[in-house]
Amino acid sequence: MRGPYRFGMYTGMKLRDYLAASGISISAFARMIGVSAAAVGRYVAGHRVPRPKHMRQIMDVTNGAVRPEDFLPNFGREPLQ
Repeated sequence: MRGPYRFGMYTGMKLRDYLAASGISISAFARMIGVSAAAVGRYVAGHRVPRPKHMRQIMDVTNGAVRPEDFLPNFGREPLQ
């Protein structure tokens, strides 16, 4: 199965990985979602989490490949203790 779901488990995709795989620049992606390139740079670096409005746009532009939980550290990748 392709995409962020494998074996029924969400595996996610970081925005950095999506941009690299799709060949979209930070500035082009910023124009697509209506924010500054600096804001997208901060999303990619993990210094900022997109606001809900922009998160919906990110999900739409990436066809769901990048989701809100992808901006949380280690979400779904390590068991909770």
